[in-house]
Amino acid sequence: MLSRRVAFQSEPANVECTTQAGSGLLWCGLGNGTLIQVDLERDRSSAPLGMHRARVSSIVSAGGDVWTASYDRTIIVTRAKTSVHLARLDGHSDCITSLTYDSKDNVIYSAGFDGTIIKWCTHTYAQLEKCTVGIQIHSLVLCSTTDNDKRSVIPTTASTTVNFTPKTIDANSADTSPVDNVSDHSDAGSDHGRHDVLWAGAAGRIVIMCAQDLTVRNQISVAEHCSIAECQVAGAASATQSASDGTGDALSDGADNGADNGDAEPPSSSPQEALVCKAIAMSPTGQVWCGGNRFLHVWKPSVHTASPVTARDCHVAWQLPGYNIQALQASPLEDAPVMCAAASDGFVLMFGLPSARPLRRLRCHTDMVLSLAFVMAEGITELACTSAHGDGTISLCLGLNALTGTDRSQFLSTNPAHEFNIEYDYLGFHKSRELRGRMLVEVSHLSFDEEIHETGTFSTHQRCWEVWHMRGNPFEQTSAELQLLCRGGIPHVYRRSIWEQVVHSMTKANKKFLGHTHYRNILQAKHGKRSKAIKQIDLDLDRTFPTNFMFESIDTDTAISLRNVLVAFSWHNPRIGYCQGLNRIAAFSLLILDEETTFWTLVGIVEQIMTYEYYTDPLIVARADLDIFKDLLAVELPGLHMHFRDVEFDIGSVSFQWFFSLFVTCLPPAMILRIWDSFLWQGARGATPSECAVLGREVLFRYSLGILKMHEALLLSLHDQVELFCFFSKDLLKIRNFEALTQAAYSFSPDLIVLIEQSRRVHEASARKQHAAIQREKQQQAAPVAVDS
Repeated sequence: MLSRRVAFQSEPANVECTTQAGSGLLWCGLGNGTLIQVDLERDRSSAPLGMHRARVSSIVSAGGDVWTASYDRTIIVTRAKTSVHLARLDGHSDCITSLTYDSKDNVIYSAGFDGTIIKWCTHTYAQLEKCTVGIQIHSLVLCSTTDNDKRSVIPTTASTTVNFTPKTIDANSADTSPVDNVSDHSDAGSDHGRHDVLWAGAAGRIVIMCAQDLTVRNQISVAEHCSIAECQVAGAASATQSASDGTGDALSDGADNGADNGDAEPPSSSPQEALVCKAIAMSPTGQVWCGGNRFLHVWKPSVHTASPVTARDCHVAWQLPGYNIQALQASPLEDAPVMCAAASDGFVLMFGLPSARPLRRLRCHTDMVLSLAFVMAEGITELACTSAHGDGTISLCLGLNALTGTDRSQFLSTNPAHEFNIEYDYLGFHKSRELRGRMLVEVSHLSFDEEIHETGTFSTHQRCWEVWHMRGNPFEQTSAELQLLCRGGIPHVYRRSIWEQVVHSMTKANKKFLGHTHYRNILQAKHGKRSKAIKQIDLDLDRTFPTNFMFESIDTDTAISLRNVLVAFSWHNPRIGYCQGLNRIAAFSLLILDEETTFWTLVGIVEQIMTYEYYTDPLIVARADLDIFKDLLAVELPGLHMHFRDVEFDIGSVSFQWFFSLFVTCLPPAMILRIWDSFLWQGARGATPSECAVLGREVLFRYSLGILKMHEALLLSLHDQVELFCFFSKDLLKIRNFEALTQAAYSFSPDLIVLIEQSRRVHEASARKQHAAIQREKQQQAAPVAVDS
């Protein structure tokens, strides 16, 4: 389904939101506050327009104007054709999160974290109405229905319509049932039986308001309905079979029963703990779709005017473990009725309309998908989705017109239990798939965003990162604060940005000497040339991350990028060329970084932190590090050291891969990312290559000791070499508690780095002497023997 990827930015920034600007054109609001028009047909973009001082959170096209809302609390109106700023509107006291456009009445609605909804005139830019609901609003959508629509709409009457007076909601109240004054809204939307309502997504609840006068009609508890449907995606086959097109009675009945059992807890008053409704959209069939962290609810058309809202008004309540819905967009094509959901792990989930049956899952990015837009050009409709990678790309999926006829029949008959199952994690690795021999073994693991909610420490750590982000992402190599933040793990949304800055800091001297186009120059100059290193690279490509869908074939874009990086490095550093192990390091970097940055990451790691003697025969530095590790084990964990000696187990047989491949393939990917966060940061702090090596490799020693300390009691109970090998080859892949591992790693002496350097001088000198002696012996054996005449 994924047809191509369009790159258009010179300076990467998250593409936060998009809206169609014409045939094949998109307006994109960026995370740095600028606005760009992208021509998807010609793969080019306009110059960035300086718009806001903070990220653009929402963008809509109203007539010939483009309205953008930002976290800087302002709305800017721009003329689409001339890119001229027409107005700057102020009215919110906190970040503006969402805009929605009413084309019939020519008004724009805005909402934000200040709990305020404002109605603006698109002609005069004046405020028409303003309402404060008292809770942070994350998403907003206008839903319009008429009595003449094919879908069922319950007429509004004075006896059934409920609103709040005054127009406020107590966000701390656990009671979400509307019990205040009843008023007559029968006149609202009386234009030909039209009913206009606003759905506002907040933390733990959804507020439904009359669009005409911004009075609150109803509110829905998200937490209550998250438990009503038993149709989890991982086992969606049976549930979706009962969700027949247009009815959904089976699911609704089950939902009603679940709602009556009283198990549902009231939503938390804390936005960090509540289920936040981040995306809302209305389908052509009149359903309202609401999504957020691990949930996706579909409400029947009757809910617009029904009061009070009950479980029967919920058509389907999907539970989506591991998915964080960021945006929703319905297809404009009548012959391909689908709703697309942008997820946080790079997937776009597609559901059928009106059944809400899961149809297909598209892998479009390796990071969260922030926005979706359907673009029509030359009779073809493509789905454009943007990523939070900051890589300046838009992924385009094949036109949905292709789903007509037999193709569409095949599309709709896809087995959802197979196609939509949670098979890959957010890095693209297969969950719970074991491969043969010594190949990579992958197991299911939580993403960072899921783990941080498991303990209070992780939640506090996440908030510290958010504070750092609100200060403008300051990057200071000597910052003790940032050092501690990186040690605790970088949230995935910030990881790419931090890694790029760290790699640039570590390799800026090389770039200055070799030139910033060095990587591209190598690929161009050496294109088509063969070498012994390239031959080995081609053999190893098919063995690299076989359980990751991005490396399933050597013809995938990521696999091609991996080959380019390894080939370029082999020409860049002929002293090393290529050795097995570099492919894993480069491939793991490609999961986060782009191709060229991955090349410089490999240069920085190999040449500055690990040094070239780690990867060249006879591996002097690598062998020395194994001896150093044994010395540290004897000092820091003497009981375990004696135990290994008694059972004749050589810890170097397993720890070699820890150091040589930087734990890649030895731990769960989520754990490796955290170790790399600290490893790269520490490695870039050194003023010289020798200091980079000392600081960076200290992280590897600490985490290696931390693994042993964390499992010391278990290891002491194993008295057989086979059991110990089994533990290190399989059980380590089940580690989940990164917090405990980090505490163990940094519980050792602060002077550990001194012990490492003292031991290094001894073992490296010994290794060099042994190597020199072996070389002399070889030379003597190869020398011709003198024969007496």
